[in-house]
Amino acid sequence: MLLTFFLLWIVINLGTYFSLGWTDMYANLPPGVMHEPRYFMPSLPPIAIVAGAGIMGFARWAVQKTSAKGIGPDTKNVRKALVACAVVGILALGGLIPAANYFATMDYGGALQPRPGGPPPQQPITVTTDQLANNPSIYNGSIVRVANATVLSVIGNAVRILSPGSVQMNGIVVRLDNFPPGQLPQVHAGDRVEVTGHFVVRLLPNHQLDTFIGVRYNTPDLFRVL
Repeated sequence: MLLTFFLLWIVINLGTYFSLGWTDMYANLPPGVMHEPRYFMPSLPPIAIVAGAGIMGFARWAVQKTSAKGIGPDTKNVRKALVACAVVGILALGGLIPAANYFATMDYGGALQPRPGGPPPQQPITVTTDQLANNPSIYNGSIVRVANATVLSVIGNAVRILSPGSVQMNGIVVRLDNFPPGQLPQVHAGDRVEVTGHFVVRLLPNHQLDTFIGVRYNTPDLFRVL
């Protein structure tokens, strides 16, 4: 009965998220493919409980198969705990290594770098701020290049730029991410800049779209004052 409850919990959660069309926008993958870990987080508690029961069952079986007759129950419990810890350690190590590699290369502002074993890096698409503002979904997830743009404003690590002759006078925001203290480009309103980075479209909790070009420090991304 308990296992049935946990399985229903997992299935209902995943079914709910797979049925929401806006998950495709976050995934930046072909329609129907969902990879964002946050969608799976509500399923983790029952998955962990079921996995824990399975690991302890395996530990109990392994100790029974390898224990000598007459061994005390306390010693058996210790051996079960050691076997369970070993299994958890192996599983954790098997997940942490690829996770570390993934997070080292997942930069939305460093997507010009090829991932190990992955497809070749994207080539930048030269665009204007009007094109990005008018058709954000077309360029979502792409590497874009905006040349000879004018800086409208600078607030912290966010720079708002505008292409020459643009109709959409709000321009596009450029986020300079992971720049160490003192390493942010010295840029002021009115400067001309060239930008290459990953264009991101996100849906905010108020259902408004947040669009920006991500430029990450120490990657092939580019933010250059002309």
